[in-house]
Amino acid sequence: MPNLRYIIMRLRAMSPLELLWRSVCRIRDRREIRRRVEDHRDFTVRYDIEPGQAVSFIHADRLLPDFAAGAISDVYRERFSKEQAIRLNQADDCLKHRFSIFGSEHTFAHTIDWHLDWLSGQSIPVRPRSHYDLYADRSITEVKYTWEFNRHAHFFTLALAWSLTGDTRYLNELQAQWLHWIETNPLYFGINWISALEVGFRLINWTYALALIKPAPVSKSFFSRVLHSVEQHAEFIAEHPSRFSSANNHLLGEAAALMVAGVCYPGLLNEERWRKNGFKLLFEELPAQVHSDGMTKEQSAGYQRYVLEFGLLGLRCAGITGKSVPERLPQGLRRMTDACLALQDANGRVPNIGDADDGSAFPFSSSDRPLYHDVLNSCAVRFESGQYKQSGSPEAVFWLNGSGGLQAWDALQITMPQSALTYLPDSGYAVIRQNQPFQQHMVMDAGPLGFGKLAAHGHADALSVFLNVSGQPVLVDSGTWLYLGAGQERDTFRGTAAHNTLIIDGQDQSVPLGPFQWGRRAQAGFEHVFEDDARIILNAKHNGYRKQTGTVHRSVEFDKHSTWILTDTVHGNGLHEMEAFYHMTTEPVLEDQQVICAFDGFQVEFKFECEQAFCIDIQKQPHSPSFGNRQDLPVIVVRLNAQCPFELRTEIRIKNAAQVRV
Repeated sequence: MPNLRYIIMRLRAMSPLELLWRSVCRIRDRREIRRRVEDHRDFTVRYDIEPGQAVSFIHADRLLPDFAAGAISDVYRERFSKEQAIRLNQADDCLKHRFSIFGSEHTFAHTIDWHLDWLSGQSIPVRPRSHYDLYADRSITEVKYTWEFNRHAHFFTLALAWSLTGDTRYLNELQAQWLHWIETNPLYFGINWISALEVGFRLINWTYALALIKPAPVSKSFFSRVLHSVEQHAEFIAEHPSRFSSANNHLLGEAAALMVAGVCYPGLLNEERWRKNGFKLLFEELPAQVHSDGMTKEQSAGYQRYVLEFGLLGLRCAGITGKSVPERLPQGLRRMTDACLALQDANGRVPNIGDADDGSAFPFSSSDRPLYHDVLNSCAVRFESGQYKQSGSPEAVFWLNGSGGLQAWDALQITMPQSALTYLPDSGYAVIRQNQPFQQHMVMDAGPLGFGKLAAHGHADALSVFLNVSGQPVLVDSGTWLYLGAGQERDTFRGTAAHNTLIIDGQDQSVPLGPFQWGRRAQAGFEHVFEDDARIILNAKHNGYRKQTGTVHRSVEFDKHSTWILTDTVHGNGLHEMEAFYHMTTEPVLEDQQVICAFDGFQVEFKFECEQAFCIDIQKQPHSPSFGNRQDLPVIVVRLNAQCPFELRTEIRIKNAAQVRV
């Protein structure tokens, strides 16, 4: 159960209006338990439709450009043979009730348990939605697994497998799972009706699956029952929006789902209201949640993709209906695309800035592709720019832009970023890119902690740096691992010691106050950014230790060849314990106060200088390369008891393997 201090601080993060609104929501949620949920027969009577006529209400195929069931299958077979093989293997696993979520595999022996807590292997009891406490319920270890499974991206996989092969096993399995889910997840009851965002993801994935099986020979009642549940999903989202301090990317996802419902299910009573509210929310909220330089205000590289996907879906829905789009929306999406391009290195690697749950708004996105691969390719077509084009599969381009989009993508020439320095002043990131003599990519973080009063997905990472060389990660972030399932280790992964920056007296720059809230926050920012033909210099500061030592400064100087110089300066007075962390991906070797790390084709040497005595320690700390996965990686820790003011200089030199003396 959350501690008293957390509850008090959570209440303090709310305005009087939000407190009133949440009180009203609590009353409404309690009434939902007693509300009579319309049964399916009442639904068919209300719309005066026979079960076999429900398909006429479903226009999910509008989401797929140039839709023609046979043509889509033909193009996919011809262009995406590798992807087809993967999809069919996944569909075969679905037939066996074998699934993988965040690398965790589970096979259901008989019927699927949609309420399974994947980490404990136990079923979460089905209760009224208002009776769950995600922070205290011992039957829930990590709800993200359950929710990710119940987004039903695999419904699209089964639908695609049937469309490609005509094998009725896939179609029958899809029908059986779909109807079983509806039967075992009644409206307002169970873990899958808690979050409006999760309901929205499910609605979007259902719609893509329906687009593919609309011409399928299914039972007469199937489309009718699914359509009834679609209406319940859309109404639930409309009635339970994420508001006030919770209005982050969740609200954008809910807006996208309302747009899809309003565009793809004409004839349902509230489709116009869903559509209008969805467009209104997206057009207002997306610009409000994104910095003018294109980064999401949640300060998360992972959620950057979510927000961009929601925006692309909004443009798609607007194009279908002929809805005029405020110019600031495509302009903002293009700036977001530029920011994505800056953050990723030449091989598509992106630093783990802030939280990431590795999810996607689209059922056709692949975890085998780099984080921004699909959205960058889609934006390359949307904005007719070869600089966004990524080598590799353009599968997402096909699903979002059709055959014409594929032709446009083929015609684009890949152009690599030319600028050595990209500066994003509002979000607080600076990116240095150098291609000779090695491909080097460094990101420095001097941005805000996170978005709004909660800063829910931010990390205490002010002045941290991330370095990739020749496509290999050298200095990395510790990642996210789990959310509620991490317990106290949630703070470990978000804490300052989990990042490549300086920690003073063993304290975090910003103080976590619960899994998705912060107390005292460091204020960070760049003071000076300089570039000429010979070098780049970044100067930044933060005040997270203002009570101990005052402002902390870090300078990064790059000579545009192979040497990086980091200078940490701490002002103030008194004796303090200082620790500088460098999280590595390969085992360092300590030689005479110098640390050497060998990589494939090059070597990285760390040299440290300080007027005061220091020691170097090689530790192991937890690292999460993706959500739900963790391992131990080496960390270089430079430690000293320093009399302030003091300065620590770190020289990082990249050497070609041929230059290294044996």
